[in-house]
Amino acid sequence: MDSIFRTLVSTVSIAGLMLVSATAGPASAKTIRGCDIKPKTSCAKANLKGANLQRANLRGADLRGANLAGANLSGANLAGANLSGANLRSANLEGYGANNIATNLRGANLKRADMREAQLRGANLTGANLSYANVVGADFTSVRFRKANLTKADFRQTTLFNATSGGVIFNEPESSEGGNMTVYGGYVFGEGVNLDNADLSGVLTAGLYIPSLANASLQHTILRGVNLANVNLNNASLNHADLSHTNLSGANLSGAVIAFANLNYSNLTGTNLNGADLNQTSLSYANDSSVADWTNAICPTGVMAAGSPPTCVGS
Repeated sequence: MDSIFRTLVSTVSIAGLMLVSATAGPASAKTIRGCDIKPKTSCAKANLKGANLQRANLRGADLRGANLAGANLSGANLAGANLSGANLRSANLEGYGANNIATNLRGANLKRADMREAQLRGANLTGANLSYANVVGADFTSVRFRKANLTKADFRQTTLFNATSGGVIFNEPESSEGGNMTVYGGYVFGEGVNLDNADLSGVLTAGLYIPSLANASLQHTILRGVNLANVNLNNASLNHADLSHTNLSGANLSGAVIAFANLNYSNLTGTNLNGADLNQTSLSYANDSSVADWTNAICPTGVMAAGSPPTCVGS
């Protein structure tokens, strides 16, 4: 009887181990469909579609042409990995866990990768090569683009909220720029981008196409003498920004926060400042500010624009 019982227990234990092995998440597995999950692995053209690679260490891996569509790469280390031509469509590359551990794509080669609708919130793309990549609909919220190569990448319908940049490579003629994102002077321009503390005074020259900068953060940014005529800066944050001598004619600054800023000698002809906050901002010698829309705006003195039509001029 004891022998039979021991045999039964042994059988159940083995079956249990087999079950655990079969159901264990691929993140902890050493091999997935023939691909060893480890640094510098060679898995070119591997089929990793839908694989769980959460927090996997694939630093320096060869994943050229690999199918990673729908894969979970949250918090993974892909620094220096070669993902050229890889399919990352709808892949999850967001930060991992409560501490939001960033997915590391520093220096990764993503040339011509398919990254449509990929989730990259908080990812580190410093020095990554995204040239010719298809990132239509991708979420780049809080992504670091510093020194990345974005030449000819398709950024239509992307989310760039709080994305930071500097030193970005973008070998495209300025005359051909359009759409919702562009790069000038190594900085990414688009809705919601973070350009805090940047000196753009010699970057945004006359005649350049500037996409919508609605909800962008431009705090302490130097925009002295820049041409921002007709640019959409709705709900932008421009606290402490230097906008002296800046052309803001026809620009949309409705709902923008421009407190403690410098608007001396700026051109405000036809500027929409509806609901803008200009508390403690200097407007000395602002040109044609009397014809701007000051409806519901907070003037430099901290009071609501008054008069008919309302104005902050002389307040």
